[in-house]
Amino acid sequence: MKKLVSVAIAMLLAASVGFAAGEINVKAGYDLASSISISGENGGSGLSADGVEVGAEFLMPVANMVKVGGGVSYLLARDVYKKDGYKTNVNFSYIPIYATIQVNPISTLPGIFLKGNIGYSVFSLGGDGSTGAETSGGLYYSAGAGYEFPFGLIAELAYFGVNSSLKFGDDTQDVTYGALAIRAGYKFKL
Repeated sequence: MKKLVSVAIAMLLAASVGFAAGEINVKAGYDLASSISISGENGGSGLSADGVEVGAEFLMPVANMVKVGGGVSYLLARDVYKKDGYKTNVNFSYIPIYATIQVNPISTLPGIFLKGNIGYSVFSLGGDGSTGAETSGGLYYSAGAGYEFPFGLIAELAYFGVNSSLKFGDDTQDVTYGALAIRAGYKFKL
């Protein structure tokens, strides 16, 4: 997993050197209204795990109102809670690595943007749930909107989802995590 993250960061840095007209956006956020669904006999729904995320993206303009690029983020380990607020002994984290597109649809308000991400996410499980479990990452996707202030500050609201799986012996369980995220960051022009 560390090698995969190192490769993603190296790709972002290489891309930033190769395209001087681009930008690097550094962001931090909080996942609100999260939900987790786990298939299988021992799975369930009605679970939640709000938590913190950090990340960086490289974006390069390809048209007047369109930027494309890539990013990596880290959804820090978060504890899983049941509907009644009971904390389980399980926690998990994700590392999404993704392609991104950002569109500024209103030419008179260039700070407003719509954004979409799609990629792969590495999945890690901790706590009691990690005993004897094999984890597999899966599809990461996100759609949102935000505003870029002229002085470099970025504010964003997005819904994202991650598909992954757990394997206990012969039993494979699909894990789906989704959340509404509020993010803030800063844009560094290259």
